[in-house]
Amino acid sequence: MLTQADKYDILNSPVKEADFLCQNTPLVCEREHTVFLTGRRTRGFLLGETMYDKIKYMKKWRLENKERIKIKRAKYKKEYYKLYPWKKTYKRVTNRCRYDKNHPYYKKGIKCLITIKEIEILWFRDKAYLMKKASIDRIKRNEHYKFRNCRFIEIKKNIKGGGEKDV
Repeated sequence: MLTQADKYDILNSPVKEADFLCQNTPLVCEREHTVFLTGRRTRGFLLGETMYDKIKYMKKWRLENKERIKIKRAKYKKEYYKLYPWKKTYKRVTNRCRYDKNHPYYKKGIKCLITIKEIEILWFRDKAYLMKKASIDRIKRNEHYKFRNCRFIEIKKNIKGGGEKDV
């Protein structure tokens, strides 16, 4: 722990440019009770604080902020997909066709040749916003996801086989 004399010495020590470059002299902010070591990106040490205490504080701070960030991201995603539900559909279509190598669509070679803008047009054309649970459907089963080959229908109808059989 720093005594009052040590604090006085730190506050009144002459600070030169060379000291900053060599990191020999700490900067002290008496108002915030913080000692800043030049060249560091994190907060300074509290006066009288040990390195152990600072590490303990930083770990606690990171854990608290991780939880906050997770909650913010989850809220953001929910609100975002409520405003733009067709973007969620696009994300799922691309996952089926491009990234999930175990998915049957990927194995069959079905590609996603539709854009987000086209899915948005389909969303409003088919009035998917009025449906209980809208699902994108390929009209011809063996063709790719294209603007002309897709539509939005209720998920129950899609599961039962709402699309045409191989036309």
